Parts: sequence; structure tokens; C-alpha cells
Amino acid sequence: MKEKENWIELLRVVSMFMVIGRHIVGALNMQELLGGGGQNYIIAIAMFLGGDIANSIFIITTGYLMYNKQFHIRRIVKLWFEVEFYSVFSYLVIIIMGIEKITLKSIIYAILPVGACTYWFFSTYFVMSFFFPLLNYIAQSLSKKKLKGILIIGLIFFSVLPTMGYGKNWLKPNENFPVFMFTLLYLLGGYIKKYNLHGIKRREISVLLFIIIGVVCIVSVPLYTIMGLYPLKFIWGLDRTAIVIMGGLLFFLFMRINVSDKIIVISRTVFGVYLFHNGPLLNLILRCLGLTSELYYTKEYIIYMLLGSIAIFMISAVVDTVRIYTIEKVLMHITNSRINAINAKLLSWIDI
Repeated sequence: MKEKENWIELLRVVSMFMVIGRHIVGALNMQELLGGGGQNYIIAIAMFLGGDIANSIFIITTGYLMYNKQFHIRRIVKLWFEVEFYSVFSYLVIIIMGIEKITLKSIIYAILPVGACTYWFFSTYFVMSFFFPLLNYIAQSLSKKKLKGILIIGLIFFSVLPTMGYGKNWLKPNENFPVFMFTLLYLLGGYIKKYNLHGIKRREISVLLFIIIGVVCIVSVPLYTIMGLYPLKFIWGLDRTAIVIMGGLLFFLFMRINVSDKIIVISRTVFGVYLFHNGPLLNLILRCLGLTSELYYTKEYIIYMLLGSIAIFMISAVVDTVRIYTIEKVLMHITNSRINAINAKLLSWIDI
């Protein structure tokens, strides 16, 4: 009997809360982050970096879950329908409310959000998903020593050295399309799955390491500022070494948690939560919740940020639950036979 891994569903939910926190801080207090000051600077930095950690976790999770799974275009089509729904829905809302004027460019971007990179994570995922079979083949075929070597060399060139300020532009595509780091983190997830790794045996050591690295990152910010350097440059981004390590540590920490099947009801809305709040509707949602940049200068800042994150998650989850049981259910029922036929042809053309 296949062992249930509900811990990964809980991890996805927690990671989405971290992403929401980052988006709130980025939307409200980017000026303060760039300026490097304010009484809540450390809190804002921690929440902002949490989003990057969560992004690394989502990619590692993808590699972990997709390892040994056969390619099926249904997964891509289903996500595509979801992205199209939220892109068009968000556009209609801001047009109806007079937030934005109708232009040919905005219509095209709403209809083709992947090409417009409206949701950078899905744009990257969509392209990379066609290479998952190849990446799985690499992970399955290589020995442990060779696969570990690829991961180490890749992380040195595309994470460690860039974090230190070297090789900033080598083979590095647009930041909205982080192909190389996506590939490495995906392979890392596959590596963990293949060899059934569980990280450091003593959980308290993992927790301590996570805290130490996080504190070092946050404390280093004022030091970089004093040196006249842009502080977030060294700790902000999917390819920053500290982010990758902390993402891996958190992944392993959740691996040992026993979670009820009920978490799936919530976790199935995670991608919808991301799409609903991370787009044209974000500023509107923040205004409706009474979240403003002035809160940064209050003692209750962290409380407002946490409550705001919870509220956004709950609202988005409710919206996505309705979408799942109405629009998605109908669309997948109508297109299911056609999708299976297309998938069969793809499998006949290439051995994946």
C-alpha cells in the first residue's frame, strides 16, 4: 500500500502563506525595504525572504512528486484552464471597477498570461513541464554519485557564486524565467525522492540551522547598508544560497509530520490562492482589507501582516473552491476524452 504523504500538502499550504506575506510586504513597503529603515524593517525583511524560501520549496516539491510519474498532458491543461480563468477574471474586475482602461495590449496579456509572464512561476512551470520526463530520466539513470555531482556543481555556479557577486549574468535568463535554478531544484527534489532522504536525523539541529541562517541573513542587511551595498541583492532571489538551504531544511522538517487527509481540502486550492491574489487584484484586495503602507510605522505591523495573510488565503481559497466544483469540473468533463487522445499521440511520438 502506497504511503500517504499528507505532510507535503501541509507544507504547500504553509508555503503559500509565506508567499502571500511576501506579496503584501512587496506591494505596501517596497520603498521601505529599498530604503533600509523603519522600526519594522527586520519583520518586513523576514516576510519578504520567506516568499523566496517558499518558492524554492514549491519547486523541490514538484521534483519530489513528479519523480517516477508518467507524463500526462492533463496536468498541464488543467493548470492552463485555471490560469486563464483567473487572468481573465481579474482583468474583467479591474475593467468594470475602472481601475484600468481597455487596450489591445491589456486584452492580449489577459488572454495569454503565460507569454506575458503575468504569473512568473506558472510561465516557468509550463515550459519546464514539457522537460519533466527528460529531467526524470536524468535523475533515474544517473548514479547517486553523478547526480550529486551535477547538483553540487550546478549550485556552485548558479547559486553560490552569484550570491557572492560573481557570474551575475552568465547563462542567467530573465529573472522572471529562472530556468536553471528551477531545473536544479527540481532535480534536488527527485534526488531526495529517489534515495528516500530524510535530512538531518535530529530535528532540533535542522530547526537551529534554519534559525541561524535566517538570523544571519537579516542581521547582514544593515551591515550591507553601512558598506554602501544594496543589501537585498545578496539574500533576495530564488538562486541565493541561503534561500536554497533554508528551503531544503524546511522541506525535511515537514517530512516527519503526520497530517490528516483533511488537509487536502485546503491544499488543493493553493495554486488558485496564488493566482487570485498575485496579480491585478492584489492592490484592490489590500485596500478592501484596510492594509496600507502606513501600517509599517505602527507597533501592530506584524499582527496586521499575519491577519492580512490569513484573510487573503481564506478569501482566495473560497473563490477557488467554487471554481473547482463548477467551472473546472465542467471543463475537464467536456475536454477529458480529447485530452486523453492528444496525450496518447504524444506518447506514440516520443518515448516519455
